[in-house]
Amino acid sequence: MINTPIGSVQVDHITGKSKSMSKGKKKSTYRVFFTIWVILILSGIAAAIFYTQLLKNQIVTDISRQNELQLKQIQANYQEQVATLQTDVQAKISQLEAKVNSLSELLAFTSDNNAPQTDKPNQLYTQLTELRTQLEELKAKLDVLK
Repeated sequence: MINTPIGSVQVDHITGKSKSMSKGKKKSTYRVFFTIWVILILSGIAAAIFYTQLLKNQIVTDISRQNELQLKQIQANYQEQVATLQTDVQAKISQLEAKVNSLSELLAFTSDNNAPQTDKPNQLYTQLTELRTQLEELKAKLDVLK
């Protein structure tokens, strides 16, 4: 009898022909092969599941990191816009305060003009205002001529 990896084979020394293994040993060999094959397939499936889970975790980590960066950029842009808006509002408020002050002065001047006594400075201011309007009209006419 000769031992082979698959099983034992008997060789008849007189005829030189080999006798095949018994059917029971042949079936057990196929069962072992089938079992190893199933184990390999199942381990491949388990490895694939493990690898996809690992990739999924990496993708989730990358996306959360990108989201954090984008949120920080958005926050920085928002704070910059708020600061710009704040300075613009402050500038406009100071311009409005200047206009209110000049209107207040004009109102005081008007109330002085309505008084029964008019003095020369008020008359000079009125004449200067009239001269400015005439000058602006002349500039406009000059622009038309050009």
